[in-house]
Amino acid sequence: MHNAARRAFAIFVAAHLVVSVFAGDRPTSSIRERSVVARAKTLDVRELDPSLPSEPLERYLIRSLPAHVSLEWGESTCELAAPYDDSSPLCASIRADHPNIRGELHFDVVVGTLTRGVSGPPMLHNLYLIVMKKGVRVDVIEYDSISHFGRTGFRSTRRGSTG
Repeated sequence: MHNAARRAFAIFVAAHLVVSVFAGDRPTSSIRERSVVARAKTLDVRELDPSLPSEPLERYLIRSLPAHVSLEWGESTCELAAPYDDSSPLCASIRADHPNIRGELHFDVVVGTLTRGVSGPPMLHNLYLIVMKKGVRVDVIEYDSISHFGRTGFRSTRRGSTG
């Protein structure tokens, strides 16, 4: 009887996860993560890089990145190691992966603090491209601004450039 109850519970959890995935929600998504992602997608890219025209970050990325790039949005602690304190930053984490180019873009934007949640002006925390060759990381190209990435971007992985 105990095993039957476990099996029923496992089926219930699996069904819930499947429904969540097909509904478009990640099972680990929280209210805070949704507000972090919403803030990042709608923030004016000019707040992060004054040399860029005013438009929402999500629109800018879709317009600027090559076709077929998939974007993954989430919440992070800005790649900082624990322990965290009241002033630890809260970041929106954006990852872009191109199926035909060996590179993965990592992009973190500070949108608040862990204790205050989404608050204050956004700030670019880091922006780098991991260059892969045959599944192995061969280089990391760091960018000091969004416009710098926009000038070289995924193209730098084709010519072997280091940024």
